Amino acid sequence: MLAARAAAVTAAVALAGLLALPPGAAAAPSYAVPSGAWAQFQSDLNGAEGLATGRGVTIALLSTGADTSGFGGRVSNGPAYVAKPTIALTHALGTLTAGLILGVPGAVRGVAPDARILALRIQPDLYEQGYSAFFSGQSSVDIQAVDAQAIRYAVSHGAQVIVVDSVSYQSASPALLSAVSYALSRNAVIVGMTIGSGDKQNWRYEYPSGIPGSSGSRR
Repeated sequence: MLAARAAAVTAAVALAGLLALPPGAAAAPSYAVPSGAWAQFQSDLNGAEGLATGRGVTIALLSTGADTSGFGGRVSNGPAYVAKPTIALTHALGTLTAGLILGVPGAVRGVAPDARILALRIQPDLYEQGYSAFFSGQSSVDIQAVDAQAIRYAVSHGAQVIVVDSVSYQSASPALLSAVSYALSRNAVIVGMTIGSGDKQNWRYEYPSGIPGSSGSRR
């Protein structure tokens, strides 16, 4: 089980393309991707596949929800934390990410093909009506409150790895900090999509990746 979880964690971090902070490290920005970083990701991923395939691990995918067909029952949808659009509901981003994790039988091998995915809808898809209004009509604090609710739900329903496939924020709200702390206390790993942005003079950390212990740094 530990090997399966380690494999799923490594795969999720490689999927997100993140450089993890070591446990307890100060938030010292890195201004460029180190040479050989991609090769290291590939090596870590190959090593994870040699250990396990994610069997017995639940990965919570906080995104747009997912189309569960074609995954052999390994993907299920939990609560939707955003209102449905007035046009047909799509799950494009979440389905794509789920496919990268689990793979497509007979076509593409996933990074954790035997894991199970709990998909939670925390944002609309790019092409859904109301996408722009969702992000422009709510404050960062409001959107982070949705993320925090989903993180807590995921942890309470057995997720060991939580992939936040969403926008990043320039600061973390108390609700998000509390939810991540709760997840870490239950030995769940939080993986964000970006750790930071900007140049040397204007670097800033993005959240939830910038919260100590997230982005796969707690393994």
